[in-house]
Amino acid sequence: MILNRIITLIIFFLICLVNLSCGSSSNKIAKDYIAISKRDTAFLNLSIYGDTFFGKMIVSKPGNVLDSGEIEGKVAGDTLLGSYLYRPYGARHYKRVPYVLLQKKDSLIQGHGLVSIYMGVPTYQMNSISFKNSRFVFYPHPSK
Repeated sequence: MILNRIITLIIFFLICLVNLSCGSSSNKIAKDYIAISKRDTAFLNLSIYGDTFFGKMIVSKPGNVLDSGEIEGKVAGDTLLGSYLYRPYGARHYKRVPYVLLQKKDSLIQGHGLVSIYMGVPTYQMNSISFKNSRFVFYPHPSK
C-alpha cells in the first residue's frame, strides 16, 4: 500500500517535471523575413521567446557575395537590441556588430547609430539609435 503511494507520487512528480521542462511554446514566435535595398537582399529567420530574440541572417550582395551569421539580444517593447555575429565574405574571422530592429506592424526596421566598444563588446551609444534612412526594412516572407 505504501509502496504504491510512493510509486504514484514519483510518477506524478516526473510528469510535472516533464511538463515544466518542456514548457509551452505558445509565447515563442518564429518568422521568416526578407528585405531588399538597392542590389542587396537580406533574409532573416527570427525567433522571439519571451524577452529575448535570436536567429540567422544572410545578406546577399552582387557577385554572389554572402555575409551570413547569427543575431541575438533582448526585446524591450517594440525594439529588439542585440548583436550580429557574422563572417564577412572572404574573411577568416567572425565579426560582431551591434544590431537593432524596430517592430512596426508586420515589418521590422533595421536601425543604426554610433558604435562604441564597452569591455570588448560593440554597443550603440546612448540616444544615437535612429531608424530613419534605414538600410533594410524587413517584411514577412512565406516559409517554405
